[in-house]
Amino acid sequence: MVSLHQACIGYPSAPDTHIGPLNLRVLPGDKIALTGGNGAGKSLLLKTLSGQVSLIRGSLDRGTSRYLFLAQEHPRPALWPLNGWDWMNIFVGAKASECRLSAGLLGKRLDTLSGGQWQRVRLAAALASEPDLLLLDEPTNHLDEAGKRDLVAELSQLPEACALLITTHDDELVEGLPLTACPMQRLMESINNVG
Repeated sequence: MVSLHQACIGYPSAPDTHIGPLNLRVLPGDKIALTGGNGAGKSLLLKTLSGQVSLIRGSLDRGTSRYLFLAQEHPRPALWPLNGWDWMNIFVGAKASECRLSAGLLGKRLDTLSGGQWQRVRLAAALASEPDLLLLDEPTNHLDEAGKRDLVAELSQLPEACALLITTHDDELVEGLPLTACPMQRLMESINNVG
C-alpha cells in the first residue's frame, strides 16, 4: 500500500528539520498510531507520505492506493459563503448524506463554525471519502469530549481493508481504538511492518 525505505525527510532549505533514515510499510487494514514528542517528525512524515513534502533521499512507494491526508490545521477564509452541505458535496459528492460525524452542522455557513465544529466537518468528509489509506494528523485537535467519542466511534467502523495512519498525543484515542502504537524512533530501527 505505502512504504518508505531508508528515507530522509525534511525541508531541503532547512537541514535541521531532516529526519531519517526511516523505514515504514503500511499494509491494507493496518491501524497505526505514530507517537513521539513535539518535533519528532510525525506531521512531517504524513506530509511526505501524502506528497506535500518531497523526500530528500531514499524511496517512497505509494502504489495505486487512494489516500487522503487530513492536516492538523486547515484555515478557512474569513468570509466563506458556503454551508456545510455545499462544501461536502464538492468534497465527497453524493456521499455527503453519509456524514454522521457532522450532523447538525452541515446547514451552517462554514465561516460561522467554531474550530471544533469545523474539525468535525473535515473529519466527516475524510471518512465519507472512503480512501484506502487515511492519514490523520492530530485529529482530536479542537474537539470536545463528545467530539472525541464520536470520532472514536466513526474510526472504529472503518472498513477492515482501510489502513489508518494517525498522529496523536491523545492517549484516550489510542486506547479507544485497535491501534498499534509506533514511536517515530522505531521507524529508524526496522523496515518490518509495524501493523
